[in-house]
Amino acid sequence: MRKLKFYIDTSVWGFLFEDEAIEKRAITERLFERIKEGEFEFFISALVIEEIRRIGDKKLREDLLQVISLYKPIVLGYSREIEELAEELVEMRAIPEDYIDDARHIAYAIFYELDGILSWNMRHIVKFNTRRVVAALCHLKGYKEIEILSPEEVIYER
Repeated sequence: MRKLKFYIDTSVWGFLFEDEAIEKRAITERLFERIKEGEFEFFISALVIEEIRRIGDKKLREDLLQVISLYKPIVLGYSREIEELAEELVEMRAIPEDYIDDARHIAYAIFYELDGILSWNMRHIVKFNTRRVVAALCHLKGYKEIEILSPEEVIYER
């Protein structure tokens, strides 16, 4: 059986260092244990690194960059089509215009035809409307439909 391929957005990496949402941190740690076991192929984009570099807390920023270096995710390259997909997600009202980076994360997963995107961003990414619009966009553009999931939805699958 082939390994599932997931894009892991910035929010998931951030929960490895979350001190207040202990349950989500534990779930995220379990996800990364399964990644370490080789259960999934996982990907990021330069956008994830860019978002982390914008974090004001120097220690958190360095910790996140270090953990990414430790896990060595595959970094996906940029394409103009990714930007076009992100803009369409905004136009289709899946993601608010002020949060186009969230649309870009989804667009990477679509463009590279991964199995899905993992995110803890319940406000813009992991939600019913976004899933519906992404499914429609994939169908209209001829892409494989992707799943939009929280880490919790993945760690209990076997």
